[in-house]
Amino acid sequence: MRPQDPIPPLLAAKLCINQLHWLEDAVTLSAGVVALGEHAGESLPRAHLAIGLCRSLQASDATLKADRDEFNRRALQSLRKAHALDPEDPQITFYLSLQLALIRQVSEAMEPLQSALNVRGDDLHSLHLLTLLLSAQKHYQHALDTLKLAINQHPDNFNLLFTKVKLEEVLFGPAAALQTCAEMLQLWQSRYDFTRLSEEDDTSSIPPEPGPLSKKPSGLYLTLPDFQETETGSQSAPSLAVSRLEQAMSEVSAISSAHRHGPAYIWTTLERIWLQAGMA
Repeated sequence: MRPQDPIPPLLAAKLCINQLHWLEDAVTLSAGVVALGEHAGESLPRAHLAIGLCRSLQASDATLKADRDEFNRRALQSLRKAHALDPEDPQITFYLSLQLALIRQVSEAMEPLQSALNVRGDDLHSLHLLTLLLSAQKHYQHALDTLKLAINQHPDNFNLLFTKVKLEEVLFGPAAALQTCAEMLQLWQSRYDFTRLSEEDDTSSIPPEPGPLSKKPSGLYLTLPDFQETETGSQSAPSLAVSRLEQAMSEVSAISSAHRHGPAYIWTTLERIWLQAGMA
């Protein structure tokens, strides 16, 4: 390994972020690339991006407001550096916009997001973020129109559909929102049937016993393919009261007395749909 080769430490940083959640180790590795300066070449903005992602994730993990604010400040600083070095990179631009949104600088977040969409107008994450920013500014119809563009390209994405439910409830009332929930249940059923049939075809696989569903709410995390591979967009649950969760779980258990087979996200998604329907 060449001592000034920036690629290996960046790959190691990616591993620390994705699989290990060793954020400080990822920062150290990325800082080593930053120390190379111009010798890092095109990897320099990516190193600043990695540091910004780590700091933002640390802000999400922080329990004290002072720590959270400091991590957010560092995240924004690193992401601005990355953007200054490579203003045409749509991923860097998206993350800068997302970080601004996370610290509630909504108006300022719009400009870099529009730049990212000018480069990749069909990007799922950018369209979803634009929808959320528009809804935060109470431009609900514009937000729904934007969301429909994203859903047309990603019709099976549950995160988009959950946002659609919330916007429809605001614009058209609970009846329209419940109709979308019903459509989501049909989509869930088809996905579950496909998963179950796939398991039955694989005679060597033994479906795992159902474990207790984690009740820990998760916040909005910075994820994109370069740093974390996502599948269906159904993995990040909203923060909800425990009583709502328990109520939904009892409703779900009434659907079938059989054991829950298949990936955990299948059942987590169903519970989220029931929760959303109950709040509509």
